[in-house]
Amino acid sequence: MKTIKAGDQLRITYHPAGRPAQRIPTTVVSALDGHDLIVVDRQGRLYTTYWTEGAEIWQDFRPIRRRWRRHNFGIFSLGRALVYALTEAKQITMPSIGELRAFCQNHNARIGMLEGNILEHLQAMSRQFTELREFLQNRRRKRLRESREQLGFVLLFRDRLGRINIGVIQARLAAIDNRFRKELEHLCGWTPHYAARLQAVRNLQQQFRQQVRQVEQSLKAMTGHEAFCRTATTDKQVAGMACALRRQIEVLGQLKTIQPFTRWVQYCHDDLNTAAQLVESHNFSKALEVIKRLLEAMKLRLIGFEVEQLIEQIGLDLLLRRADHRSYWQRLTKLRDQLKSVDDTSFVEPVSVEAFAHLQSARQMLGQKKVAAAKDYLKKVAALI
Repeated sequence: MKTIKAGDQLRITYHPAGRPAQRIPTTVVSALDGHDLIVVDRQGRLYTTYWTEGAEIWQDFRPIRRRWRRHNFGIFSLGRALVYALTEAKQITMPSIGELRAFCQNHNARIGMLEGNILEHLQAMSRQFTELREFLQNRRRKRLRESREQLGFVLLFRDRLGRINIGVIQARLAAIDNRFRKELEHLCGWTPHYAARLQAVRNLQQQFRQQVRQVEQSLKAMTGHEAFCRTATTDKQVAGMACALRRQIEVLGQLKTIQPFTRWVQYCHDDLNTAAQLVESHNFSKALEVIKRLLEAMKLRLIGFEVEQLIEQIGLDLLLRRADHRSYWQRLTKLRDQLKSVDDTSFVEPVSVEAFAHLQSARQMLGQKKVAAAKDYLKKVAALI
């Protein structure tokens, strides 16, 4: 079988909820071990495979046979989804299931040795279970929902004559413990794969950031070219500068295919081509204006990376029921000051004024301790820039 690699063209079958399946042409963005794939369609939307419990999805990696999840908002949305899933599994679900397993095993062992009033022990179990019940209350996993119901039934169990049957209670506790064990095995099955997938996404995010910085540095260097200092310029220098401008299109190439960069990169491509043509026609003053506009676009995009990082951090803190308001405030203030310095008046679609207003709203929400609302405004900023 052929090993799939990044850059390969694949046609996948996507099953949108409530609608017929779609056959979608895609390009492979990442292929871990040639099997765990991240692919992108022509609109820049990313797709990843669902984890299939009970069967290793990696054994059959034909794209047509897989179930795919679509990530409409691109690489940052996918990264956040992976971070939150892994954090919830490792820091919330696994420890909580461990406590529940210990609850079942300890009480199962103690019930078998009881000589006194079993009812008092069941009442003590009920009080302890109430503390653990909150974790199970809103779990969507079928096995966890069933375990919650079974545990509640054990604590209230009586036979047909209204008596407490210790043997039945022990058997049920053992069965519930077995469900929790299987759930832990399920978590241990997918978390390593998701962790590897997250690392692949992080590598892509870092690569994209470096590419934007590389273009920014190249354009800054060009603004000091002698052609813009009104000195004589040879045809060879003009050709070299035009070539260097068009080379930046190649540097930004992969970003054009992935959300949320697609429209931004298209505008940059157009400006880079325009600047190259102006240089070739020796219209250096106009070319310099276009290059300066491109530098503002790079600055705006780099601010976008910072906004996405802050959104992820706030979401993670909300998941773990913690908050660092001082850190959020400092980062929001820094973003506000950076955005204030952006001059996008010559852009096809100026966004800094609206983005600045959303940042101010985020600061207001944070001042009122409404962290989730602040995150929502930050998402609006990210969507703009």
